[in-house]
Amino acid sequence: MPVQEKFQTTQDLLDAADQEFAVGNALPATERLWDAVRHTLTTIAEEKGWPCADEDDLYQVAERLNELDKVGLDFLLSGYAAAQGYPDKVRYGFFDFADGDADDVRKVVHCFINLARELAD
Repeated sequence: MPVQEKFQTTQDLLDAADQEFAVGNALPATERLWDAVRHTLTTIAEEKGWPCADEDDLYQVAERLNELDKVGLDFLLSGYAAAQGYPDKVRYGFFDFADGDADDVRKVVHCFINLARELAD
């Protein structure tokens, strides 16, 4: 499957999260956000030949991309960690729809995709 199609799958996951958020289903919504992050990093890792067998490997991919990010504020790493923890925040009653966290995850996913495109050039 071409990379652009794989990134379309990421967008489909983000859209699915939006649909779940729209009807107030926080757990499946946050799970789809996390799926989008994992799928994006796995796609990048596979294209670059980097390990991607588990979440530790994916964190390493996020670290590599964070080093390439021109902002340099560890935004990508904190976004990775946040997305990973959102489903548990929902399960334990700590997720707040109004705080904008989900929007930050979308930004992180798009930053990962943009950096992947830069790597491909």
